[in-house]
Amino acid sequence: MPARLIQGAVDPGQARFVGLKGIYDFMSQAVRSDEESRQAISQAPSPASAPQPTNYTLTLIGALTLSLGVFNLMPIPALDGGRIMFLLPELLFRRRVPQNVELTVNAIGMSLLLLLMLIVNVMDFVNPVPIAIP
Repeated sequence: MPARLIQGAVDPGQARFVGLKGIYDFMSQAVRSDEESRQAISQAPSPASAPQPTNYTLTLIGALTLSLGVFNLMPIPALDGGRIMFLLPELLFRRRVPQNVELTVNAIGMSLLLLLMLIVNVMDFVNPVPIAIP
């Protein structure tokens, strides 16, 4: 999504985070589209005239996995990227960040992350994302 935003292929007003309900809706639509494409293949009169099967479900699972990995490496406290940010000063100055500072920053970061997750999930019900898989 970030690359498509930069290229101008997606309107910034339509780009937003999606919570559990949105992911469920996307997955349901992908599975339905894949099932329909495979039904069309089985009903084709000859193998040469059969359409190619779609793999939207596999593509969606790959995109979710990649997104989760990239998001986890962001320098947000309480995630792996936040841990890396605490290790950098330790490597440079050979001194560990005081544990009470690290715990406080991680607690605040986790609280903000949970708040963001709550807001995103509520927005999925208040303003659902329209699903359009070709």
